[in-house]
Amino acid sequence: MRVYLDNNVFISIEENIYGLKDFLSIHGVEYYYSNAHISELLNGVDKSIPGLKERRLSTISAVCGNKYVFQDKAFKIRLACCKPVQTYENVSQFDFMRNSINELANSFTPNRAGILEELQWDAKEVGNYSPEEIFEAIEKKLLASKYHYGIKDYLYLSEAYTESTVYSSLFNLLDMVSYRKDKNNVARLYDSSHACYAQKCDVLISDDAKMRVKAEAVYHYLNVHTRVMSADEFLEMSLKR
Repeated sequence: MRVYLDNNVFISIEENIYGLKDFLSIHGVEYYYSNAHISELLNGVDKSIPGLKERRLSTISAVCGNKYVFQDKAFKIRLACCKPVQTYENVSQFDFMRNSINELANSFTPNRAGILEELQWDAKEVGNYSPEEIFEAIEKKLLASKYHYGIKDYLYLSEAYTESTVYSSLFNLLDMVSYRKDKNNVARLYDSSHACYAQKCDVLISDDAKMRVKAEAVYHYLNVHTRVMSADEFLEMSLKR
């Protein structure tokens, strides 16, 4: 079984909320990390948190070894082998891109109230949809609006031509209609990245409830079969195997 841990689970391991043995003692599980983990680490390094780099790389290495999921030159998500220390060095070489991408994410300021008014939708009603229902509901509202376009048209207009930009655009669309909306645009960007990379795994584990719901919604829309769980749910399931 291939398993992908969200960044917050690595943090919880470092804070002794979970032990390494909780995960490593599970038979038949391979854990994978991605560039998204490294980029989030670099965001923390920017804040000059003492010992963060060494601690996080050690945690990722202890859990994942060199099992790595990445986006190749053809913008396809692939599995590979690469030591976290080497990935850190590789990503650091293009650090200027990370800062530019973060700035672009922060500039995303949709008029949620205006969008909902245009769609003749109430935020409370939006929040009542399940992950399996929400994109179908959005599609109906978009087609019934004066613009008469659907989600595929939205993706085209968003220039979402790669897997990563499709995930980012779909997470943004959920936020635009106030479905489990975020306060932090950069955090949502990384949530979408983790979900994108985790599509190559059997399970995505996150302790961010909003992220889990949105990942489930996007996976359902894209017909991706990756299961989404909290760390507690995963560990409890593993005990029953």
